[in-house]
Amino acid sequence: MFFFIFLITTIFFGWMGEIFNPSSAKSTAIGIPFYILAMTAIYGTTHQKTKFAYRLIEQGIEVCEWKAPGKGWMIALKWLTVIAAIAVLFVIALDLSIFWVALVGPGGMGLLYLGLANSSKFQEMHTEYHHRDHEWTRYKRISIHTNRPVIGLHFDYFNTHLQAMDKGVLFLFCKKQQLATILQNITQKRPDLQTVHESFDIY
Repeated sequence: MFFFIFLITTIFFGWMGEIFNPSSAKSTAIGIPFYILAMTAIYGTTHQKTKFAYRLIEQGIEVCEWKAPGKGWMIALKWLTVIAAIAVLFVIALDLSIFWVALVGPGGMGLLYLGLANSSKFQEMHTEYHHRDHEWTRYKRISIHTNRPVIGLHFDYFNTHLQAMDKGVLFLFCKKQQLATILQNITQKRPDLQTVHESFDIY
């Protein structure tokens, strides 16, 4: 997704002549900060990290899940606002006719940064915490991903949207050196479950 949006955005900026026009100082001064800002925002959106913590107990598995957004793109947005403001002042000194366009550029980035940095709803959305309990008795099958250190525990559940029984998977993400130990602990709890090495969708 990131490379697709990156390609589309690059083509758009190039087509608009905002970054690929070296003969225009105004295009370079205004286009480059906006292009970098767009790429930073896209990366921050498509590469959000989610952390998981598991605890295997006698009754089942406790799963804790929370978002861990990086601070890098917020820092980049802050400094891009400063850089854009300096660049725009330079451009305005060369040509007063673009005063309003230049004012909207860094001003908009500044307002965006302040809005995100001070928005409690934005921070709450990106630090939302989930805790779930899963009993051992619900699982029907164990899958081990062939290419990644992920264990999938398959179960059936009632899908309220479809109003019918559906199939679900609990993903256990781990490091390669932890995979064998975790699998051994699971099979000790449910020795009757079949273990299959296969590729499956992770979402």
